[in-house]
Amino acid sequence: NAFEGCTGFTSFEIPDHVTSIGGYLFKDCSDNMELTISYGLLMKSPLNKTGKIILKGTPSEIAANAFQDCTSLTSLVLPETVVSIGSYAFSGCTALEDIELGDQIEKIGVAAFAYTPITSFTMPPLVTDLASETFYGCKKLTSIDLGQVRRIGDGAFEDCMKLTSVRIPDTVTEIGSRAFIGSWLEKVEFGTDLEYIGDYAFAGLFFKNIVLPEGVVELGEAAFGSCPHLESVTLGQSLEKVGNRAFYYNDSLTSIVFPSTIK
Repeated sequence: NAFEGCTGFTSFEIPDHVTSIGGYLFKDCSDNMELTISYGLLMKSPLNKTGKIILKGTPSEIAANAFQDCTSLTSLVLPETVVSIGSYAFSGCTALEDIELGDQIEKIGVAAFAYTPITSFTMPPLVTDLASETFYGCKKLTSIDLGQVRRIGDGAFEDCMKLTSVRIPDTVTEIGSRAFIGSWLEKVEFGTDLEYIGDYAFAGLFFKNIVLPEGVVELGEAAFGSCPHLESVTLGQSLEKVGNRAFYYNDSLTSIVFPSTIK
């Protein structure tokens, strides 16, 4: 409780030679105070801190579950040395609205940002595999730049209720099961290299029309099922397999032509 109640603090840096700190070092300090601390010290300390944290040092990864359920964390800046973010690293950080990532990050684990209130996200350019449930339940997410991603994992944007449009880059070849179910998509632009769309990937969404690129060879079960406003679907000539109920309960659908390539 060394600095308890020091509401005038706007920033504080903990020196590198400090080896341990108490859990309530900054109890009742300003929620807007900016704390600079080494990743190693933070991970071994029971710090109860609201507001913004700037990590220093040269960590190469943020460990799995590192900040999971840190409900008072509002903002975080990662060092440029970080190349990997572990599974559930920030899951359940229900106040985390802003996170600054370096361009060197190559891997983001399962549900890394699930249940956070972030509103926009730009994928680091070296990330090619978007893990399952990365943004699951991010109910305030309105904008996503997928960068150079090649695969969108299962449930990656499930229950992102404010996400109304998305552009799938040309690099993406696979969209996993339930990838966008529970979002509020009204518009999706598919990239040219897409080959596979998984089960329930876009089920229950709000498109009026769908145009699939020529390279798509398979649609999973109920991939576009229960889309109440869907009126027309254009399928490419490479399509070979359409899963059960791919377009079921689309009461507004008036136009769809299946290519002869379907087996």
